[in-house]
Amino acid sequence: MKKFISLLVFMFMFMFSLAGCNGPSESVSESTSTPAPTVEKYTVQFYVDEVLYKTLKVEENTTIGSDKVDDPMKDGFTFVSWVDSQNSVVDLDSYVVKEALKLYATFEEVITDDTLIVNGVKEEGVDYYLVVGWWETTALNDDGTPKITSSLTVDSVRLFYSNLNLYLKAYGATDEQIKAVQFRDYSSETVAIMGENINKDADVDLLIGVGNNINSTAGVSLFEGNDGKTTANMGAEGKSRYVALPEHETMNNVAISVFDWIKTEVGQTAFTKPLTAADIVVAPERTDEIDVTVTVHGDNDETKVTKLVSKSDEIGLPTITVQEGYKFLGYATTSAATAAELILALGVTFTYAEIEGLLNGASSLDLYPVYAEEIINTDYDLVVYVHVVSSAKISEAEANLFAYRFEQTLEEPKNINYVWVTEGKAADYLAKVEADLAAGETIDVVIGGNATTKNLAAIDDTYTNVSCGANHFADTSRKIIVLQQAASTHVELAKQFYDFMVAEAPELALSFAYWDKGGDWITADEMAAITDGVKAHINTLFAAEDALTTYKISATFHDTENTKVGDLSAETKALNDGKGVGMIIGTGGNAVNEGNMGTDIIEQKDCPTSIIANSRKVAICKENFIYRSLYENYFAEAVAE
Repeated sequence: MKKFISLLVFMFMFMFSLAGCNGPSESVSESTSTPAPTVEKYTVQFYVDEVLYKTLKVEENTTIGSDKVDDPMKDGFTFVSWVDSQNSVVDLDSYVVKEALKLYATFEEVITDDTLIVNGVKEEGVDYYLVVGWWETTALNDDGTPKITSSLTVDSVRLFYSNLNLYLKAYGATDEQIKAVQFRDYSSETVAIMGENINKDADVDLLIGVGNNINSTAGVSLFEGNDGKTTANMGAEGKSRYVALPEHETMNNVAISVFDWIKTEVGQTAFTKPLTAADIVVAPERTDEIDVTVTVHGDNDETKVTKLVSKSDEIGLPTITVQEGYKFLGYATTSAATAAELILALGVTFTYAEIEGLLNGASSLDLYPVYAEEIINTDYDLVVYVHVVSSAKISEAEANLFAYRFEQTLEEPKNINYVWVTEGKAADYLAKVEADLAAGETIDVVIGGNATTKNLAAIDDTYTNVSCGANHFADTSRKIIVLQQAASTHVELAKQFYDFMVAEAPELALSFAYWDKGGDWITADEMAAITDGVKAHINTLFAAEDALTTYKISATFHDTENTKVGDLSAETKALNDGKGVGMIIGTGGNAVNEGNMGTDIIEQKDCPTSIIANSRKVAICKENFIYRSLYENYFAEAVAE
């Protein structure tokens, strides 16, 4: 009992002591604390090819951190970056997260030789983004070694292919579009074969490794004509060759941009050294916008004013009335312009392209109709219209060639009027033919492209538009037709001419004789150089790499034996089965004296000492345009080759 009481006393005193610590007048206050703020976290999802790759929870207003996500792997590709739904690049170390986010991996294909196929073949139904063709001759030299032109090889073309991919990426092409680029190998023995294959495919956007004759001998029409080609050093040997823009229905701005880039300083190196993305500067887009006013004058002070705001706008034309006894020649900057200054035929619409050269920087232009007194010549036996212009793929040399060949087949000379239309595209040529027919001109035969002849009426089904025979033209698709309106007195000769032109061209034999006196007058080296020079000049004349083969022309060079001028006459007459020679190289001053060569020589002149060191002459004995061109151009002091 005493123990219990003692315990109570102790507890009472202990509690009293606790209460005394606070003082009698103070109350005990209740303790309080502020809770920590809640931190918002957002979900960031990473996708690779639309498959979820990784998910992170990232606190608001913080960065993700590149160390939180490993770069994804993909066979044949290199990881580039993460992008958001707007395709904007997201830097994981600097991008501040403020909301839920989805990011997508982008990759770049690893380019290797295996992926750069440069010998593709056109596939029907495939939508190509860009088609690039390349060419190197497969012909052999006389010693059997490869004949090199562009020096392009599979490896050197792959180098350009790789650099082109960098350019297209900078241009804005997608990976899928870049995959739709095709390179094709059009290498062949001759440029004519190359041109035929390119025209057959009809979708080549860019050509590399070709020659200046791409739109002549090869027969490939170019975008903007001669402006549609440019040179660049290419191939293992860095040879200067042409890059060209073929013209076709699906022509696109991508090819034009690449072409313009190649003309830049960096673009010029795209064939000879590897480039980096930092080297690429995209060529500025071409604009079709212009501000030009064209006023065309017509009858009774009538004018047609056209404000051109686009290069494709057509220029309006006023009424033109042709008085009896006159014919309309075209429009020019003055009403008294010469034929060379005329720019268009009657009734043909035209655009900025036809007047650009007349502006000389001005923003306005006046054009006037030009007339000429009509002279009707009824003495012609045949009238042939020929579209002699690069866009028609018929050259002046080719026109001269078929005219000379045909006239050699005639038993007696005929008065043939060859009307060579030397400007305009197919539509312009057709319009001129139709306008001249409407004006009463006699036209028996028309030669040109299919776009022209197919729109004209033939005299009958036998003489409708068909391709001319081989060796008349480098482009074997050139057409001929005998018109329904052919003059009745010309019909038989027109049909004879038609039959000649649709058949394979007969061989044209050229023959030359050296009067060298065993090497005393002309050395063996000089004769060899002249032989090569003559053939080279013929190639230049026809803008061909091998004109003799393309046009079935033979060139024979004879080394005469006699040293006396009287004997030379008899010897040269007996050559070629009695047909003689067309030119003698190395004659003396007495060769034209009466009683010696006499009338067998048409003309004679000094041969340049740069060609024959000894003082000798060259004589033309037969008249045709090839002999004449050689005589006046090759055998000239200023043009010694």
